[in-house]
Amino acid sequence: MMKNNYRNLIILLFVSAIGIISMQSNKELPAVNIIKEENKKPGTSDWLIKVPFDTCSYPDHEFCRRKQIEGYCSQTSVKGGEALSIFVSADPASDYSLHIYRMGYYGDKGGRLMKIFKNLRGKPQAVPEADKQTNFFECKWDTAVTLTIPKDRKQQLCV
Repeated sequence: MMKNNYRNLIILLFVSAIGIISMQSNKELPAVNIIKEENKKPGTSDWLIKVPFDTCSYPDHEFCRRKQIEGYCSQTSVKGGEALSIFVSADPASDYSLHIYRMGYYGDKGGRLMKIFKNLRGKPQAVPEADKQTNFFECKWDTAVTLTIPKDRKQQLCV
C-alpha cells in the first residue's frame, strides 16, 4: 500500500511539474518595443527640404508651389503588407529620383532612408481648381511609383 502511495505521489508531482512548466511556457515573454528598437537604427536629416521660404515668387506665392517637381502619397501612414502609391508631377518633364524615408526619432535625426527609386521620368500633370467650399485640391495624377511595405513592418509614416 505504501509503495502505491509513493507511486501516486511521484505521478502527482510529475503531473504537477508538467503543469507548472506548461504554465510558465505559456506566459508571454516580455514584449520588445519595436518602435524603440527601430529608432535605435541610424538616421538622417537628409529628408528635410532645404528651400528658403522667400523663394515663393508671384504667381506661385499664394500656395508656394514648386511646379518643377511636386508630389503626394496615397496615404500618410501604411502598415506591413499595404501598398503606398506616390504621384509626381514635373513641369517641364524631367528625370528625377525618389527617396523614401521612414519618419521616427532615429537619434534626433527624424528619418531613416528606406529606398531610392532612380531614373524616373516626371511629366506635367493637371492641377485641378480648388474646391470652392474647402479650398482643397484633389489631384488625380498618374502613379509614379507603388511600393509594398514588407509584412514584418509595423505601421510606418513615410515622406
